Amino acid sequence: MVGVSTIHASTDRFSAFTAEGARRYSAINNPNSVLPIQLTTHTGEATTYFGNSDQILVVEFIFTHCPEVCQTLGRSFFQLQEKVRAIGIDDRVQFVSVSFDPEYDHVPELAAFAERHQARSEMWRVARPQTDDDLQYLLKTFGVVVIDDPFLRYVHNAGLHFVSPAGNLVAILDADDVEGGIELIKAAPWL
Repeated sequence: MVGVSTIHASTDRFSAFTAEGARRYSAINNPNSVLPIQLTTHTGEATTYFGNSDQILVVEFIFTHCPEVCQTLGRSFFQLQEKVRAIGIDDRVQFVSVSFDPEYDHVPELAAFAERHQARSEMWRVARPQTDDDLQYLLKTFGVVVIDDPFLRYVHNAGLHFVSPAGNLVAILDADDVEGGIELIKAAPWL
């Protein structure tokens, strides 16, 4: 009986069977509030993100020299950016790629990532937290796990994170779920 109770508790009442599943389940059922944080963008400006806004914020976590999953995230953001513009709902959403590699990712590296992925600055910013405390807060709040790797530099979980205008993390989709992202933005249950 103790074993069943332990499994019940650790799987969000049998709803999630992996840490990633639990993270996504929690975003939908127990949204975390995300406090306003000032980020330095690829244009060099300091901008406050999260908190009260009139737009949905779609967030990804990257490091600019990532050879694998961050490239998928960049392609997904580009596709989302272009589809959102094409269907005329670009006023509903802002995209932010947040670097978790402050040692390497400075404004020139952020700008190169933005250019490589054709980020339109009015819709999509590539940015980094200004302090390590802010970075650790964001990683914890969004449930992003970053592990040092001797070959790739880092290994990390990935996803498209949706923050409501009220500043709540309300959904996490697969890194390549562009259609799901478009449907979520179109439905905009938080606007």
